[in-house]
Amino acid sequence: MRIYFRLAIVLVLTLCAGVFAATEALRLADRLGGGSEARGPAGGPPGMGRSAGGPGGAAARAPEVDVARAFATTAQPTITAYGRLASRSTATLRLPAAGTVAALGPSLTDGGMVTAGAMLVQLDTRAAEATLGTAQAAQRRAELALTDSRRQQADLAEDIAIQEQIVQIRQTEVERLSALLDRGAGVQTDVETARLSLLSAQQGLAASRTEMANLSAAEDQLELDIEDARRDVSTARDALQDLTLTAGISGVYNGARPVVGEALSANAELGTITDLTALEVRLNLTAQEIARVTSPDGRLLDLEVTLTTPGSDKAYAARLHHVSLTASEEVGTTRQLVAWLAPEACPCPLPGEFVLARIREPVLENVTLLPASAVSLSGEVLVVNAENRLETRQVQVLRRIGEEVAIAPQDFTYVIERSPQLGAGLLIAPQLEAADQTRRESAAPASIRTQDATGEAVIKLDDSRRAALIAQVKAAQDMPEPARARTVELLQGDEVPRRLVQRLDARN
Repeated sequence: MRIYFRLAIVLVLTLCAGVFAATEALRLADRLGGGSEARGPAGGPPGMGRSAGGPGGAAARAPEVDVARAFATTAQPTITAYGRLASRSTATLRLPAAGTVAALGPSLTDGGMVTAGAMLVQLDTRAAEATLGTAQAAQRRAELALTDSRRQQADLAEDIAIQEQIVQIRQTEVERLSALLDRGAGVQTDVETARLSLLSAQQGLAASRTEMANLSAAEDQLELDIEDARRDVSTARDALQDLTLTAGISGVYNGARPVVGEALSANAELGTITDLTALEVRLNLTAQEIARVTSPDGRLLDLEVTLTTPGSDKAYAARLHHVSLTASEEVGTTRQLVAWLAPEACPCPLPGEFVLARIREPVLENVTLLPASAVSLSGEVLVVNAENRLETRQVQVLRRIGEEVAIAPQDFTYVIERSPQLGAGLLIAPQLEAADQTRRESAAPASIRTQDATGEAVIKLDDSRRAALIAQVKAAQDMPEPARARTVELLQGDEVPRRLVQRLDARN
């Protein structure tokens, strides 16, 4: 009797399990085969299956799918890039000469504001001043010697003029006495005496002319001495000026402050002066992105650039300036695009800070924005027809903008997120009202939807997730060191760009 009772219990349990399995099989068949059953048996017209109005009809078995209505709008794509701020105007302070510190400027403090032309460091000038005085005295002596030489030449020129007249008179006298002697009225001794006088006068004239030539040569040498003395004076004056270190530009000083009486060596570096009103950022862009911000003739478009620092909501205005000829260090990029911060946007972040840049591209007029999940790589969209069945439609993809795709203007109802279970011909239960209302409320005609001031969707990470991503970045061997440092800095922020997290997850 006990055996029969046990067999009955086993039989009842087996029967219950069979009923449960059959029920689940029918439910699964209703979910997956609703579309085909609604079309009826093979070769039959639609509606030949179960009654659409009955409890197990096709309408009850159609899967619920979120759909939205496509509409034309205006979009302004943005390019997101990262870079570090740098100043276009930076001066390194070095002492051109050695010396002992005699005085210091009040603005020569770390973080102090320095004005162009202000005295920063004054070295002891006594030895340089003495050298300058000696050089100036030597120049003065050479100038006085030249003046005296020219005075002697002037006096000698007058003597030469008189001697030339004497020679002329004695020459006339010799000619007169010679004529008398020829007529027999003269005396030979008078002629010889006159000739001796003429020779004496000519000898004196020759000596004066030789002395004049010597004075002219001495004048040339004195002029060379004066030039040498002037160079010595200029060198001594420059050496004296080198003992005073002045600011070449206005900006913020960063460095050490010497002590009065301290001996400094030549070419000693004290610090740097940075102009915080002349900042720029170099952005690594791909060739396609650079092409979108340039005109057909190759010039950069006058586009707005918004810069933000991680963890801050404050934005800074900048303008595209030029494309650097220096190749980018990033893998997959070609050039660096340089943007200048507007001076009126300052006070700005400090040089060296990591910034996120959003470049506002030209506006796209009369386009339709669809989620990227709704468009396949080949440009196909699942569209809902009047019978709530899905159709595949080819669209013209104009641009992919972040998580959205801009296509030629369309007017249809489409599936928001494609999946392998959805295909052409499937009967669905479209969920239009909530999904479409949410999308239309979030549509911004002149910009891409964002979740923070940087223009990019961000997420918050817990400590364990953040540590895992940072460890993954540090372990990546194919990532350049500059990109690794910037990525780690982004991951350490309170909010992390969602696209960055997605790219890192895709690398696993």
